Amino acid sequence: MSNRFGQAYGLTLFSPILPGRTSDGLAHDAAIRAELQALLRAKEPPLSREPTTHLARWVVIDEPAFEGIPAKIDHFGSRYLLFTSNFDAGSASDRDALDRYLESIRVTIPVMLDRLYSHCVGYPGTSDRAGFVEYMRQCQIPTTFLFGAYGDAPLPTVLSALDLQRRLGAFVADTQATRLSPQALKDSVLAFASSYPSRNA
Repeated sequence: MSNRFGQAYGLTLFSPILPGRTSDGLAHDAAIRAELQALLRAKEPPLSREPTTHLARWVVIDEPAFEGIPAKIDHFGSRYLLFTSNFDAGSASDRDALDRYLESIRVTIPVMLDRLYSHCVGYPGTSDRAGFVEYMRQCQIPTTFLFGAYGDAPLPTVLSALDLQRRLGAFVADTQATRLSPQALKDSVLAFASSYPSRNA
């Protein structure tokens, strides 16, 4: 099945985490968890600087979930760093869209990537452009049940719609509080509508 839903691409990466410990004595999975906790406290999420990412997350996976009898209990050979992302692919082919996205995150958040993936098996680092892309491709698994919340809408369109929603809510609240006359209300509504560019313009 496809990694695509409309123009959106769903990326899923499973990267095996190194066994053993860092030079500081931390298990590698614990070091990754510490980095992810720091991300939660950051004022600006690193991937907010990548202009096509709708949503993304990193998670450390310890073991596969047990679904209950009659399923059998499975075990991984290592812990994994899971990365999922939903990004704009546009009309590009799957391969070109993925290459473009990987290059974008490589140059946009190299420090964050190196801090996370240096704890993963075989990671070449962001300084090795070709090696980085190949590594990520090797870690990719198909996203077989992708649902893109916005279908064919690229990120700028989604952000514009959210901004309009916020402004409209504030406008309605302010207008209700001022109890305008019918004519003044009409003028306010028309002024608000004219302040926002038409989608058909």
